[in-house]
Amino acid sequence: MRRRPPGRRRSAEDAEFARAIIAAADPVLAPLGCRQKGRLPIWISDQRYWVILVDFQPNALTVGASFLWWVQSQWSFDDGVRIIDLGDAGAMAARAAEEVAAQRVRFASIGAIAAPLVERAGDAPWPLYHAAVASGLAGDKFTALRLFERLLEKPVTRDWEEALAAQARDLVRSLNGPFAFRTAVTDLIARMRALQGLPRDPDCLSSI
Repeated sequence: MRRRPPGRRRSAEDAEFARAIIAAADPVLAPLGCRQKGRLPIWISDQRYWVILVDFQPNALTVGASFLWWVQSQWSFDDGVRIIDLGDAGAMAARAAEEVAAQRVRFASIGAIAAPLVERAGDAPWPLYHAAVASGLAGDKFTALRLFERLLEKPVTRDWEEALAAQARDLVRSLNGPFAFRTAVTDLIARMRALQGLPRDPDCLSSI
C-alpha cells in the first residue's frame, strides 16, 4: 500500500505546475465525476466502497484505487498505475481521464475487484488484507478465511501491524454470521468516509 507523500514546502515551480494542472485537469476530470481535493493537484472519484485517486506530480501521474475498508488519515494507492514523462499538463490530464475510465471498467464489480487482488496477494500484509476483505464481500468465505489466516501468521513488530492483525481477527470472527461480515465492513467504510470528508452512504454495499 503506497501512501501519498506528506506535504512539503512548495517551490515556485511546484506552484506553477499546480496551476497548470488544475487548469488542464478540471475540465476533463470534473465531467467524469472527479472532484479536486482542496487546492491540491489531486482528484477523487467516489465509487462508494472505494475511490479512484488521481495524483499529479511533476513528470509523474498516479491513478489508482483506494479501498475504504481500512480507516486511515492518509489516502493510499492500493492498486493502480504510475506513469512518468507524459509531457505537458494537457497530456497528463488527458491520460488521467483515460485511466479513470479504465479503472471503473476494470473494477466494475466486487468480483472483478477480488479476482486480481487474490491473484496478486503474495505474502505482504496489505495485499493480503485487501484481497481477504474483497473475497468476503464477493461471497467467497473460504478464500477470505485463508487469506486472513496467512496475514495473521505473520510476526507483529510494529504498531500498524498490530492494528492490522486486530482488524483481521475481528473480521474473521464476523465471517461466521451471514450478515455480520458485511455489517462490519460497512462500518469501516462509513468511518473512513467520515474521516475523509466524503458524504454519508449507509447503503454503500447495496450494489454487491
